[in-house]
Amino acid sequence: MRDPVERVLSHYYYWRSIQENSMGPKLAACLSLRDFLCSDVVAVRRQISNLQAWMFIANIDMLSRHRMACCSFDELFEKAVENTSFFDFIGFTESFDKDLAHLNSKYNWGVCSVRLMY
Repeated sequence: MRDPVERVLSHYYYWRSIQENSMGPKLAACLSLRDFLCSDVVAVRRQISNLQAWMFIANIDMLSRHRMACCSFDELFEKAVENTSFFDFIGFTESFDKDLAHLNSKYNWGVCSVRLMY
C-alpha cells in the first residue's frame, strides 16, 4: 500500500514522463497538476479516485465500480476491510524494508534488498 496522495502525484508525473498515445498520458502531458486532478475524463478519474481502496473493494475496472455505485461509503469501506482477509500479507511503502525482511523470513526468499524506483 502507498500513501494515496503520493501515489496520485507519482502517477501524474509518471504519465507526463512516458511517450504513450493513450488518453491518460496525453492529458497529463498537457494539463497542470491542478487541472489533471479536476479532470472528469474516465481514464484520469479511474487512476486518482482512491484506486487502492477499489482494489480491495472489487476491482479496478469501471464496470465493477459502476455495479457498486449504489453502495454507501460505509458499505464500500466494510467491503474493503472484509476483502483484506484474502491476503496473506499487506505491506506499506513507508515500512518497505521491514516488510520485505518479514516476507524474506516467512518465505525464505533470500532477498537481501530491493531498491524501489518510483
